[in-house]
Amino acid sequence: MFNEDVFPDNLIIETELLTGAIKALLSDLQQDGVNANAAFHSDSINHHIQRIIRVIPPSHRNGNIEECVRKMKNSMHILSQKCRSRPLHSADETCHSAYDVAKAAKQLLVNVHQLDG
Repeated sequence: MFNEDVFPDNLIIETELLTGAIKALLSDLQQDGVNANAAFHSDSINHHIQRIIRVIPPSHRNGNIEECVRKMKNSMHILSQKCRSRPLHSADETCHSAYDVAKAAKQLLVNVHQLDG
């Protein structure tokens, strides 16, 4: 799993899975609003974030990479709070938090690509 040669590819795969989980949350919020199963989606998104973090080799966990991981974790924490609140925060606020998670994951990919470039 921590093979340096496959690390960027594994990160891309895991990030695509995260993107799918975020899209599922956004779709559910658009269709069902405050009745969306947001807590389920939050758990799924968090699961994918943890997988992303695990595929980053220790030798890459510094500087901009570590900053992106921190931002992703912080964004996930905020998203989780919104998804678990009762009543559910507004769909717009929850969507915005989901986008913040996605932006942090995208920045992680950009930074990794710059290291490998």
